[in-house]
Amino acid sequence: MIRYTSILLLTFMMNAISFAQTKKEVTDGIFVTFPSTPEYKALQGNLTYSGKTENALYMAIVVKNVIPNYSEYVQAQKTWSEKEKQQIIDALLDNAVRGKLDYSGSTGSSSKIKKVKYDGREIQFQAINPLTGNKCTVKAVILLVRNSLVSFEVWGMKDFLSSGDSDNYLNSISFY
Repeated sequence: MIRYTSILLLTFMMNAISFAQTKKEVTDGIFVTFPSTPEYKALQGNLTYSGKTENALYMAIVVKNVIPNYSEYVQAQKTWSEKEKQQIIDALLDNAVRGKLDYSGSTGSSSKIKKVKYDGREIQFQAINPLTGNKCTVKAVILLVRNSLVSFEVWGMKDFLSSGDSDNYLNSISFY
């Protein structure tokens, strides 16, 4: 009887956890799984999805039209070497990282990444959590997707971020 009750309780808990997660398309075929149903806001052409748990704040931010005269940029790319194309992409992404670090008044670490066909950066830095006012650690993935910067962020205490939950969120980024 105890074994049957334990199995039933475990099944219920697994179902509750899986139902709490919400897979959301944040822009043009790019999805991420939030641990709870996210709140959506659009402000000045930028899209923000945010969700929270007891331990962390999860966000996906889409900043559109980051490349001025994008149609001309696409045409000009046809004449550039691969090295020149990569230099432009790196400059855009490095400036996005610098902007996040400057805004938070923090130094941090960043590394180059590529997810499917999109170049990006993984960053980690310290900042003040806007919900609690306490200092926290931020882990983020920033991707350049055509004419948009898409930032996936987790804001939480360092011990929470090392638990793997933040990596579950950041690793749930998928493309269709």
